[in-house]
Amino acid sequence: MRLNAVNNNIPVLDSLMNLFLNVKEFTTVTIRSKMNTTYLNFILQHNTYQIAPDLLYLIAKTDTISVDTLKNIFNSLPQRSKTSLMGKLALKQIEYLENEKDTVVDIVEDNMIGKLAPDFTRKDISGKSIRLSDFKNKKFVLLDFWASWCIPCIAEIPKIKDLYDQYSKKGLMIISISSDKDRDSWLNAINKYGLKAWTQILSIEDKNNPVSNTDDIYLLYNVNAIPHFILIDKQGRVVVRWDHFDEEQLNELDRLLTN
Repeated sequence: MRLNAVNNNIPVLDSLMNLFLNVKEFTTVTIRSKMNTTYLNFILQHNTYQIAPDLLYLIAKTDTISVDTLKNIFNSLPQRSKTSLMGKLALKQIEYLENEKDTVVDIVEDNMIGKLAPDFTRKDISGKSIRLSDFKNKKFVLLDFWASWCIPCIAEIPKIKDLYDQYSKKGLMIISISSDKDRDSWLNAINKYGLKAWTQILSIEDKNNPVSNTDDIYLLYNVNAIPHFILIDKQGRVVVRWDHFDEEQLNELDRLLTN
């Protein structure tokens, strides 16, 4: 990583480098995701720094952030960063992920769209038992996969609040499913961002006693990057999957709910 860029804040860069050196040997999904969130946050705050394309390349290599998000971040970089060696490598990696997404058949997604959504039962923050199949023939259900440390997830919160305000009385149930392993961090984020209006559950309810893949809702729905959204219709079938909300997704959601 090159830290000698003009006008870069050396203490800020040193702090980031120390963080990288201290945890780079860890390879668990949680550590990688948290590091990518740290890198992502740094780029968003300091996209003119010379190190930004280096960090974007590292994020793209792990394939834990959506391609659309990576492309948007790359496009926000100054031209000199885009045309630098690391900028070109980052773009090449993003294009590789995009081509892979377009050409590789996603077996699980093909099998789930139009099929019955896998059932699960969890307790919400108040201790109330929530079972997905209880809403069959009653409501549309939007599964919102997120985590307290996921910056792109936090960025989607205002849109989720708007969806709740607009559609909760029209038959939409929102269930936010966190991948947090630390319950306190999860609860603190719910309080901080005001997320008590709709159902909040953990993907793994008892992290000390996992029995099978069905104990992790992320594995049950093959969610390997967040944010991620899955809409289930009143018949209990998976209708669509998104990794973000923009005007196109919002229009499609409105069409599905109002038909």
